[in-house]
Amino acid sequence: MSRILALDPCRRFTLGFTIEDCSFRLWVLNRGTLLRTKAFDFMKDQRSLVTVFLSFAFSSAENMGWDPTITFSHRDSENRRQYNIIVKERVYKTVKTLSDYSADNPLGRATRVWKVQDAQGKTRVLKDLWLEHDRLEEHKIYENIL
Repeated sequence: MSRILALDPCRRFTLGFTIEDCSFRLWVLNRGTLLRTKAFDFMKDQRSLVTVFLSFAFSSAENMGWDPTITFSHRDSENRRQYNIIVKERVYKTVKTLSDYSADNPLGRATRVWKVQDAQGKTRVLKDLWLEHDRLEEHKIYENIL
């Protein structure tokens, strides 16, 4: 699950499950927490097992963890994945990943920085990160330091 979050910027969170003998457990991982359900015996409680898989099958992409503001676009000539990113109704196309090393940590900001182009072809730098609601944004921290 942490590998999925590290490799795919289109994911807000990921779901998984484990089966050990007859014990079934559901897991949810996002950048802030890892949750797991209480294990149940799926041989005795088939209804819960069917409910979980039907929930997976009939959930929307957003409810399964996909971020609707970041979509896969194509692979470039060097086989690198490129994305379309929507910010305040503007679409930016990634050109190059400048930094994504902190995305490997499943819990944290998962900061990614891309070189992007806007609709007019102007090159910009776009920074994407998971910001906790109680943390200051970087430009405010910078202003406080100055």
